[in-house]
Amino acid sequence: MSGKVSGKAASAGSAENVVGKRHSVSTKIKGPARTNEGDGKRILAHPWLGPLCNVTQLGRLKHGLENLQAGGTPDTENPDFWSDEGVPWIAISDMSGCDFVEGAAKRVSPAGLGSKRLVPLPPGTLLYSMYASLGFVAELKIPAVTNQAIVGLTVNSKKLLTRYAYWQLKALQSYVIESASSNTQDNLNAEKVRNLPFAFPTLADQTRIANFLDEKTARIDALI
Repeated sequence: MSGKVSGKAASAGSAENVVGKRHSVSTKIKGPARTNEGDGKRILAHPWLGPLCNVTQLGRLKHGLENLQAGGTPDTENPDFWSDEGVPWIAISDMSGCDFVEGAAKRVSPAGLGSKRLVPLPPGTLLYSMYASLGFVAELKIPAVTNQAIVGLTVNSKKLLTRYAYWQLKALQSYVIESASSNTQDNLNAEKVRNLPFAFPTLADQTRIANFLDEKTARIDALI
């Protein structure tokens, strides 16, 4: 998302207001809200999404995942582990501020992959940051591996749609930051990521929600 504001955006309001609206699309989803005390059913507590989503079940992210894959960093002092012709190696700097990741600053050689037993993630994987910069999410558009600060999430398509999962993970960022354990820096781990609270509407409602948010944010991005 570009940080520059065109004349069109300026006429619609200040740059801060426009970016604020873009951000609020996801952050206003504070998490699922309880409906009936006894039945365990939930709905998404969002002023835009209420009419789009029927009663849904609250669970954990792991209930909608097919795979969670951690990354790693080959020895940076070994030139044999890095190659301009190798597999893209995603760091947080490659995904921050991006909805989609299509490249990386560094690439790992086959020897580097073997040194950390790294297996390339397929396009469509959601990348999720666990260390320092918590709760950033982006969709991978190329085969790639990641460093240890990022996990790759592959959704179970029978339970979750990738774009819906993307938006709900973005909505959970403030919750994640507040909940993270702290020492010298706030960190998550794979188990905490698996157990993030997650709402599971029907696949039809997930499609409607994801399309709605994609459309609204695209309109805002057009002003920036």
